[in-house]
Formats: sequence, structure tokens, C-alpha cells
Amino acid sequence: IEPCGRLALPAGESHVSVPPGTAMRADHLRLRSNAPNPVAHPAVPGDVVDQGEGSAGKRDGTRLALSGPARVTLAESYSKGWRAFCGERDLGEPRPSDGFANSWEAPADCTNVRFAFAPQRSADFAYAISILGALLLLGLVGLSARRTRPSAIGDQLSARAPADPVIRLRWGPAISVGAAAALIGGFLFALRAGVVIGPVVVLALHFGLTRARLLSVAALGLAVVPLIYVVFPPENRGGFDFNFGAELLGAHWFAVAAVICLGIASALGARAVRRAGRRL
Repeated sequence: IEPCGRLALPAGESHVSVPPGTAMRADHLRLRSNAPNPVAHPAVPGDVVDQGEGSAGKRDGTRLALSGPARVTLAESYSKGWRAFCGERDLGEPRPSDGFANSWEAPADCTNVRFAFAPQRSADFAYAISILGALLLLGLVGLSARRTRPSAIGDQLSARAPADPVIRLRWGPAISVGAAAALIGGFLFALRAGVVIGPVVVLALHFGLTRARLLSVAALGLAVVPLIYVVFPPENRGGFDFNFGAELLGAHWFAVAAVICLGIASALGARAVRRAGRRL
């Protein structure tokens, strides 16, 4: 089989066939042709000299070589929270580009660009508050342990531990509490979570609920979460799998269940301590 070279075809529909040769037959025929009136592409107003380095919601060190105003594109999922800076000059809110990315109009004198996700500051601040809160709680636990003798703590825990009675409700009150729990859980986590939380709370309250049972369920949930990550890891597609979060939703829901059980158990424990009229 030999290529036929240039082939003139008229406008409209044409039927082209390739007869089989002595030893081979073509299964696929590929035709190429230049556009009769090609669209003139605008000249590229520059180039990216250095893409920089990105991590933790930012990208620094991006260098440009522009011959005129240009559109700079950041290949991250589009969000109004992304910001681009030429030096210290804010380029404003991004515009969608290429169906998913963020882009900004950059002036011709823009040579150094950095990108930052503005909401990341709030997230970092929340992380810092959480760390400080955890350290404060650990400090309070240590201070309480120093003020009370170990033997006294053991005596209190063994002889005066808060009661853990079984809480049972009739169907009517249990359904009312379950409906409230469904609304709260749906608002805090997701509507589909509320649909599950409501019936579970109703059944738990009707058949019996204790702090010990809640803590056992919470411990089981927290133990299952890392196992899900290990046993069912998301598929690694070269670092470009945007669906990995959806593949780990199972671990998320186990963690949600554990947090809810811990919260209810803590509330019941605080209620029991107040009723006993003392502090551990």
C-alpha cells in the first residue's frame, strides 16, 4: 500500500475507498487538508519563564516575559477566592478560563507573579485557634492533675463516678428528638446525613442509650477511619485525580458518626456531673 499523495475533492459529500492490496488491506483511511481560509491567530504576547512553586493554597516565584498585555492563567479549579499579584499590585477577581481554570489580565510590565487563595488565611487562622485550644485543654488537664493527689483521683473515679443510667423514651418523644437531631445534623454536615441521623437517634433513644455505648461506637468509628484510608486508597492518577475526595466519603461518614457520638456522650457526662453537684 502506497500513499496516494494529493487528492482533489469537490465541495460537499464525497465517497473515498481504498481497494485491498496483494498482501494488506487498509482498515483506516486518514485525510488531511489545510483550511481554505485559515483563521489568523493573534501573536503570543509573551511566555512563562518560570512557573514557580506552589503549596498550601499559594504559588510563588512565577516569572513572565511579556511584550504586551496578556492573560495569565492559573490551572487550578476556578474559584473567586483566588488572587493574583504582580509584585504588590492586586489583579482582582479571576475570570474563568479553559472551562475550569482562573485567569487575570496582566499588564505588559508584569514580570513577577504570585497567586494566593484568599480564604486560606481564614482556614490557617482556624487551624491555629484549634491548636491553641487543644494545648489549653491539655494544660487544664495537667493543672487539675497536679492539684489533686493521684490516690484521691482514683478514689473519686472508683467510688464517685457519675451515674450512667440507660435513657429510654417512648416512640413519641423519641421521634421528636430524632426530628430535631435530623435537622441539626443536616445543617451541620449534609442533608443526606440528617436523613440517616434522625432514624438512628429515634431507635437509640427508644431501645436504650448510655454514655458507655456512645463512647464504644465513637471509638469503633475512629478506629475504622484510618483503616478505610489504608484498605481503600484512592486511585493515583499521577496527581491529577480530582475525585479522590469522593472516593473517601466512607471515612468521612464514619468520622461524622464518631463526632456525633462523642458530642452526645460529653453532654450526658456533663449533665451527670452537674446533677451530682461536684467536679472530677
